[in-house]
Amino acid sequence: MLGIILLLLFYSIVLLIVEKRIYDRLGLIPTPKRLRYFCAGFLAAGLVVIINILIETSACSITWELKNPVRFYAIAGKAWLFFIAVFTEELFFRGIFFYLLLRFASEQYSVLISSACFGVYHWFSFGMINEPIAPLVYVFTITSLAGYCWSLAFLKSRTLLLPLGMHCGWNIINSLFNAQGSNSEVLFVKTYTMRTGDGANLFVSLVTGLLPAVLMYLYIRLKFSPKSGLQHA
Repeated sequence: MLGIILLLLFYSIVLLIVEKRIYDRLGLIPTPKRLRYFCAGFLAAGLVVIINILIETSACSITWELKNPVRFYAIAGKAWLFFIAVFTEELFFRGIFFYLLLRFASEQYSVLISSACFGVYHWFSFGMINEPIAPLVYVFTITSLAGYCWSLAFLKSRTLLLPLGMHCGWNIINSLFNAQGSNSEVLFVKTYTMRTGDGANLFVSLVTGLLPAVLMYLYIRLKFSPKSGLQHA
């Protein structure tokens, strides 16, 4: 929470220096339309997570069980921590950093640079900087593509609440499923996975890694197509 306060303070100072005024350039004030953007983004990303889970479940014959007991208060607490972490990331990568990039580069280059930095950041946040090149490339690719989609969502909606909702939906719904064991605060625990070959594992990893970005990109393009009639928040 302190990180969010410091980032907002820093961003206000930057606005004051650069534009000689402080205003809601990031679209953070929660108007009804912006809150609808947040909820729609959350649901859309959550649906993408469910599609990913169904693909993996089908391909690997996974069996899931509802965790017993389910501690909903603990799950809610974990979701709040995810929200704080996601808000901090969005405030920096789609907020302050993106704003500064736009001062010196076009929207296209700003999106690409911000997305690439978002991918590199996850090497450190996942604690995998010393990993072999293959997993580094994989994580960089999927997180950069997600960052690209969320940057596009911000540009189209002119509010940080849409990418914030999508990012929260992705992280929080994913956190409800657990690969193995039952110690985490989850809803579902994976109890069986069929052993598959390296080729099948690679295929599933590529599909579940790349498909979410494709689906989120299509969602944003359709949501803000001229036929949709949607305007900036």
